[in-house]
Amino acid sequence: MPVHGVGGDTTVARPASTHVAALDGLRGAAVVGVIVFHLASLQHAQGPLSGGWLGVDVFFTLSGYLITSPLLAELGQCGRLDLVGFWRRRVRRLQPAALVAITVIVVTAVWWSPGGTADSVRGQALTAITGLANWHQLWAHRPYAATVTLR
Repeated sequence: MPVHGVGGDTTVARPASTHVAALDGLRGAAVVGVIVFHLASLQHAQGPLSGGWLGVDVFFTLSGYLITSPLLAELGQCGRLDLVGFWRRRVRRLQPAALVAITVIVVTAVWWSPGGTADSVRGQALTAITGLANWHQLWAHRPYAATVTLR
């Protein structure tokens, strides 16, 4: 695999990854918890899942571990990181599903949401496609926690 960056182009064998299915299942359960939280907030419901933050914390903690582990293994085995290759693989794996989801959300917003919402959603879609949504919210002084109503 070509290595791009400081060391020039050379061939480096990427370390074999070990897949732990249980972590995928736990991460999936965390996503379900976040979805239930958002569905409950749409109905202004209160209850044991009204916080939703545990699912977010679990998802991001596991994702960080699952993303970082192969990078650390590559660094340990090869003595360097192929960050360009890493980002290419991530984009190839995540972007197709993200584009489908973003398209469905924009189309739904255009067809069924109240006036003005569609324009906002289209702007948010552009930042989501580029991976800059969190930065956009930060620059607009709208942190993620402020986007949901806590009771």
